Amino acid sequence: MTFNDVYNELTKVLTLGSEVTSDYNSIVEKLKQSEFPFVKEIIAKLDTADQQIKNEFVYNFVRHT
Repeated sequence: MTFNDVYNELTKVLTLGSEVTSDYNSIVEKLKQSEFPFVKEIIAKLDTADQQIKNEFVYNFVRHT
C-alpha cells in the first residue's frame, strides 16, 4: 500500500459524515471506525507518540479536509 493510499483512506474516514474537529481524541474515535488493519497500527503509534506528533497529525488532517 502506498503513502497516498494510506493518506486517502485516513482522509476518507475522517471526513465521513461530518467535519473534522481539531481535537486528537475525536480524530482517534473517527479513525476507529475504519476496518483497515493499518489504521489500528497508526492509532497505536499515535497513542505512544509525544504531544508534538499528535498535534502535527491533527493539524495536517484538519487543514487538508
